[in-house]
Amino acid sequence: MADENGRLTADELATVANYFRAKFPHGVTCPMCHNKNTEIGPHMLAPGTFGIGGLNPTPPIVYPQIFLLCRVCAHFMYFGAGTVGLTFPKAQEPSGLINALPTLPRRGGLLG
Repeated sequence: MADENGRLTADELATVANYFRAKFPHGVTCPMCHNKNTEIGPHMLAPGTFGIGGLNPTPPIVYPQIFLLCRVCAHFMYFGAGTVGLTFPKAQEPSGLINALPTLPRRGGLLG
């Protein structure tokens, strides 16, 4: 798994490179400039979700991704890290999150 700063290990970079070689034997084409001059980003990214608690719910829900960067136009292409062959420790399901919400008083109709 990526280090504490999200940087991929040499083995993980090799796994990602092998995935793209197998899936795209002629190279990945940038959808913006149609060039094939891309490189694997050195870090794993994990955009979060909006939900209970705003942008950073507790516990956070994230989707690990890797990216390819076009060296010509700088377009980023994102791919699910699990799909390209990276593995992660199993996350624990949040418990009691919904039950921790306050109960709102019931009122009649939409406005009251």
